[in-house]
Amino acid sequence: MKGIQKVIDIVQNESPILQLIELGITPEQIKEDVIDKLGRFFVNKDKLIKYSTANLVSDWIHFGKYRNDDFFISILIQSLEMYRTAMNCNSNVCVEIITSLLNEHAESDNRLWSFLLTQNDKNEFDFHEYVETVINDIGRIIEGLSKSVLIEFLCMNKLVNGKVVEIQSVMKQDLGVINSELLLDASFVDIFSIRGLKLSDWRNIAYHHSYRIKGENVWCEYGSKQNRKTIILAKEELWETLQSVVKTLDLLNLTHKLFLCDNEDSILLTNCDFELVDSEIRPEIWFITLASSISAQGFKIIDFITNKECTKLVLRELIIESDAETRAFHSSQFTYNLWYYSLSEKLEVEYRLPNNQVYLISSTTSEVCEKVEDEEKGIEYLAEHIELNFIEY
Repeated sequence: MKGIQKVIDIVQNESPILQLIELGITPEQIKEDVIDKLGRFFVNKDKLIKYSTANLVSDWIHFGKYRNDDFFISILIQSLEMYRTAMNCNSNVCVEIITSLLNEHAESDNRLWSFLLTQNDKNEFDFHEYVETVINDIGRIIEGLSKSVLIEFLCMNKLVNGKVVEIQSVMKQDLGVINSELLLDASFVDIFSIRGLKLSDWRNIAYHHSYRIKGENVWCEYGSKQNRKTIILAKEELWETLQSVVKTLDLLNLTHKLFLCDNEDSILLTNCDFELVDSEIRPEIWFITLASSISAQGFKIIDFITNKECTKLVLRELIIESDAETRAFHSSQFTYNLWYYSLSEKLEVEYRLPNNQVYLISSTTSEVCEKVEDEEKGIEYLAEHIELNFIEY
């Protein structure tokens, strides 16, 4: 699967985790850094610690490129505070906002992977193709990837400001209307307006192709037919505009994810079950979370195969000075993670030593995992029903 291989490539080549492990940084030190860097965004420290080697690892990586960006951090803190205030104002409406948008979020995530898998190296293009590609990316990100979190953000803002929130009505509004309402709150103007233009203006420029190239500049037209305006951008300014759009999407997505993780007991466990999502969720979405977590625990993913009958994960040990048997047992726990995400009938993890020699193959069944998930059996039941096949040479 091209998408799964893309995830493996991202984790191995673009994520800092494997490089940190190779430099001698331990999984425990990585966990400590996740807690340290994301701690300011959490109220429920138990959830922070619980997911510091699991769900939060991919968010920690994503946050990494903004860890020195004071503006980004300041707005992220403000955004999370707004969400918390909304929860305190009316938890039922807050939960309704989140659950009503689950399918939209899922479809946005699906489109994100289509976006990532169709990206090209823009430096290979001449100026005309470069401009067209960058502007198309701006439009795809704003309309296709950002709209669901923009709607969520607006509804939370309305709730905080004592306004009636009719989530279904907001979901039907045009992006321009949503954008205009978001700009009414001066606290967040800088993330919903770029170079003095609304996000929806940039979307319209891309979708209506209302730009032309003159010499080394791009002339972009926007506004109503009666009041057309022009903004002139150099190549570098156009690229910076795209990066600003990406930053806004990253900020909104991190706000959404960190808030849900921090409030899991009151929102996720009771309301946001996968059963509420009608959309078919691409495996890349959950696999990058799992792959990041596995890497942070000192394992390198060699291969991954998934289908209805069986999901198999092949891992190689990265920590040279480690006890093989202990680490092999550690790897066996991922059988449950594989079931939770894939729902395959059989789950298998192959653990290899640093020299790539197969040491242990662990396997279990969906029936065993279901009994643990339904709390019919305790976690010890899973340990007792994992088949351990140590390979002898």
